[in-house]
Amino acid sequence: MSGGEETGTDESSNENEDEADQKDTKLSEKANNILNEQLYKRMVARNAEIQEILDQVQNLVPLLPIEVVNDNDKSVNQLKSALVRGQKYAVDDFVESGYGENLLFYQKLDSLYTLLLNQINTNLKKIET
Repeated sequence: MSGGEETGTDESSNENEDEADQKDTKLSEKANNILNEQLYKRMVARNAEIQEILDQVQNLVPLLPIEVVNDNDKSVNQLKSALVRGQKYAVDDFVESGYGENLLFYQKLDSLYTLLLNQINTNLKKIET
């Protein structure tokens, strides 16, 4: 008789654990979705910022000495490529990826943006006034 009672308790305990696991999974998914949504907004905003900077640099090109334009050419082209990659990821891959993967991509992309912008800035500072 005690064996049957233990089985009933074990089954009840397993059901409670399953329910708790399902609640944890739902909360985890909800947190993941919220974090992903915030990260997506940051990525879209950063991409828009980079696009604006590229537009401004293009407007400056006719006013810059040819040496500075040539020095910046490689960095500007790499920045354009990085922007296209970032925009493509936001459209094609972001939704299908988890928060951790998206955060890693964003951090790498933002670091690349920062590196290239610093190179462009350094070259622009070479202009003699």
